[in-house]
Amino acid sequence: MKTAVTTLDQAVHRLEEQVVLELGGERLLCFIAYAHQTGRERVWPREERFALLQVDVHEVLAGPIFNPGGIGCPSCFGQRRNENLRANERLPGDEGRSELIGSYSVDGELVQECLALLLRQTGVPGVLDYYRLEPGGNVRRYSFWPAHRCKHCDAAEPEDDTALIRQAFERQPMFRYGDSYRAQPTAVCDAVFAPGNADSNFMIYRDRNTRSFFSLTSFFRIYREEKYELGIGSSTDYRASELKSRCEALERYAGMHPRGREGLSVRSGTRSLQQRETVIDPLLFTDAVKGSGQIAAYQEELPLNWIPAFDWKRQGTVYVPECLAYYKPDDGYSAGPRIYKGNSNGNALGITLLDGIYYACLELIERDAFLNHWYLRRSPPEILPDSVENAQIRYMTGRLTALGYTVQLFDITMETEIPVIWALCLGQTENQFAAYSTAGAHPHPEKAILSALEEMLLALEYYGTHAAEIREKARRIRHEGVRRVEDHPILYFLQEERHHFSFLNGGGQYSIRERFARFYGELQHTVIDLAEETSALLNRMTDHYGEAFIVRQTPEGYKALGLEAVKVLVPQMQPMWFGEPGRMLCGRRIRQAAQYWGMDSAEVNQAPHPFP
Repeated sequence: MKTAVTTLDQAVHRLEEQVVLELGGERLLCFIAYAHQTGRERVWPREERFALLQVDVHEVLAGPIFNPGGIGCPSCFGQRRNENLRANERLPGDEGRSELIGSYSVDGELVQECLALLLRQTGVPGVLDYYRLEPGGNVRRYSFWPAHRCKHCDAAEPEDDTALIRQAFERQPMFRYGDSYRAQPTAVCDAVFAPGNADSNFMIYRDRNTRSFFSLTSFFRIYREEKYELGIGSSTDYRASELKSRCEALERYAGMHPRGREGLSVRSGTRSLQQRETVIDPLLFTDAVKGSGQIAAYQEELPLNWIPAFDWKRQGTVYVPECLAYYKPDDGYSAGPRIYKGNSNGNALGITLLDGIYYACLELIERDAFLNHWYLRRSPPEILPDSVENAQIRYMTGRLTALGYTVQLFDITMETEIPVIWALCLGQTENQFAAYSTAGAHPHPEKAILSALEEMLLALEYYGTHAAEIREKARRIRHEGVRRVEDHPILYFLQEERHHFSFLNGGGQYSIRERFARFYGELQHTVIDLAEETSALLNRMTDHYGEAFIVRQTPEGYKALGLEAVKVLVPQMQPMWFGEPGRMLCGRRIRQAAQYWGMDSAEVNQAPHPFP
């Protein structure tokens, strides 16, 4: 051991860039990077396991250990640390890093013990651990989670997404009807996402506890730019809120940009690609949609980025424009012309592909029902809140009532028969929202209600502390028009806009058991096969609305955490939009909804929807 220690100490003193260490009978190649060489391009071995040692005047990083063919490399590890630096990671005024040649030193014995521990204790599969050593002997283990392979990582064979989707429907996971349909809790690795982990891409920036109601927000930083994507989790349970927050951020991170999946896209005009692949005509998505938010006019000769998708009706691979599946590509990515301005509608994160697909369908169903009721001013049946015996729901409605709001619940379920709830809160003073709306969809009607109320309470407790600011913003929106996501609900802070919600009354009042008699009488006692249930739901959707396509978005690193990301595209369901410039309307779906309700007219409400 003494010889090896001396070798490492001497190598660092001489600024050598690699050394072979003897660790418990194993030889380990160790590459050494020095602070004054930050950003230097290096070539890493492809066929041999090796460790990385990073040396600076105030810290030493021992690890990670990289394996041949594995996800993650020194380049993406360095980029991640550079993107996610925290205030306590560098000494004050140390942004320039050290350039004092010969000033570096390491505790070779301690470094080797850390590397030996990494060899013996591999931790979570797909997560690369390392140690940070500070002057004074402070040592802490951290985790680096590569979400996907960077351009310097070893290449990997692309997975067959169609085969994986088919396999998902061959399994027979059994659940009680109306359960969460998750095989186990979505336990995202705390070692990776804990705020104290210096290299986490996430940080909880808000932790609000207002009388035992928790709201947490996870920010996912993308590069060093001030560009983030976030997820919000709210509930009466802290851990559940934290989990929701992280999972929503992970869902959005995968849905914005094809992370590590860029190589699956094919750049081609429609006609050219049709000669060798089954291609879905982009007009299927744009022709029936008025004001489709197009950025570039579509032509058959226009070169687009195309990606594979699973066609539910054909049960095979087809190609769809990439811009339909990913709604916010990273800066610098050659995404090609975007003929459709999408958003996160229909995106979902699951423990498996199957539950991810199911929840993506629920989101489409929820928003489709909400928008159709709004556009056609359909009066839905009202559910009396007092008829709901669920203790959590009673607690949430009590909190909202204590804030001074009148709480109303409406059953806006449509053709698929999945319960969809519109929750509406009506304020009583000029310092409250005149009307605030949320929605939820779930086979268990009480879970649909709870989902809507959790989002409602989060918004109204937060906005309640900014009434003057919100009122001023609402007036500006009324004058200038709806431009951003948050403008939609804020417009309806104003009492003079409250009349837009009068149509909701008039559908009669019912108890929850009257509206969902089949669930309470039969379904809640049923055990279902989730594969059969999801297949049946997709079949109902395609019977009513036409085509359905499934895009697997899972970045490779998600599999290590037991997660899958998907997007379900159903062109003939009502599309969600935010901001007047991106207003979209599926005329065919409007006419279909009017016919479903037996309405003589399909005149469309032109007021901006209030969906938050």
